Amino acid sequence: MVSSFPAEQQNQMRTMLSESLVGVIAQTLLPNRDNDGVVPAIEFLKATSAVRNLIREDKIFQIPSVIQTSARQGMISFEKSVEHLLAEGRISEETAQSMMMDVKQSSSD
Repeated sequence: MVSSFPAEQQNQMRTMLSESLVGVIAQTLLPNRDNDGVVPAIEFLKATSAVRNLIREDKIFQIPSVIQTSARQGMISFEKSVEHLLAEGRISEETAQSMMMDVKQSSSD
């Protein structure tokens, strides 16, 4: 989002985003184990002071680490959400593996 602004405005946009962001929730609907419905896999990022600072300093590549270490604050990564759905028997092993491969491919792009 910030990169859509001219280079000379990006620092200002990062600051504005860091000050106004409350949180980010993303979801992907996955086929359930019986393939007769869907279940949501989610990722939740809360705009803590650490997250706000990473945004301001243009270190967004570190945000996934913050999500992984901030479960006590309610944050969850997409990978953990998929793991929970698999452990609860709500999705199949094949679906979980497919989604994890998609996550790894998109993070290496």
